[in-house]
Amino acid sequence: MQLLVSVVCDSATDYQGKLCILGAFDTIQFKQLPNHHPQCFIALRFVFERSEAGIHTVETDFLNPDGEPVIKPIKGKSTVMFPPETRYLSNNIIIMMQNLRFEKTGPHRVVVSVDGEPRTTIPLTVRLITRPGPRTN
Repeated sequence: MQLLVSVVCDSATDYQGKLCILGAFDTIQFKQLPNHHPQCFIALRFVFERSEAGIHTVETDFLNPDGEPVIKPIKGKSTVMFPPETRYLSNNIIIMMQNLRFEKTGPHRVVVSVDGEPRTTIPLTVRLITRPGPRTN
């Protein structure tokens, strides 16, 4: 199994096996904390070899800078079935998250595990918007 794509983005869809991603990002800025982000997606694209056919468990853990969960872990299963004469198979997984509450600035992360093994960590930095100071001539 190979993980080809793993991003946090504004929107993602699976269109006839094609992973369509809009607005991939790694930073969110707020005027103040705590604050909420209305909606974002985690987009994942895997490629499986024929020997990896079957049911796979996928878990995502969204963690703050202290390693505490931002939300409860998201767990699911993905069934990989091969048509005859197919050597590999792509599989897209899209997770929608709404009304995420952020309480701390700093490096957050999404850890994606498949069958209990961590496969990737997606970084997401939370910052406060800073206003520029007065200009001096």
